[in-house]
Amino acid sequence: MTSGKFRFGLFMFDAATRELRREQMLIHLQSQPAQVLGCLIERAGQVVSREELRNAVWGNGTFVDFDRGLNFCITQIRSVLGDDPPNQPTSARSPSVDTSSLRRLSVLPTHQRKSQGRRT
Repeated sequence: MTSGKFRFGLFMFDAATRELRREQMLIHLQSQPAQVLGCLIERAGQVVSREELRNAVWGNGTFVDFDRGLNFCITQIRSVLGDDPPNQPTSARSPSVDTSSLRRLSVLPTHQRKSQGRRT
């Protein structure tokens, strides 16, 4: 995964630490949902297959109920981002995840990264 800080809407995601912030406030996101979010950010504006996410987060040597795990991750991400449209099909029914909501993603310039030190 690419390192750096990525801004989309009110949110900023630090790929190196997997921290998600909304207007400077740290938002708790568990490890696997943070990994999935990082993969989606890396491919912003593209469709990412469930298989690609499985390989990125769990790898080939892990045997888990992948569908349930990925559905949990997507649900957690949508919840913290406030993106849970009630009538839209969820990723549970789709072989891929659409990252169109991340189209306005921007990478913070290096000088901004340094000035936005860790705040808790």
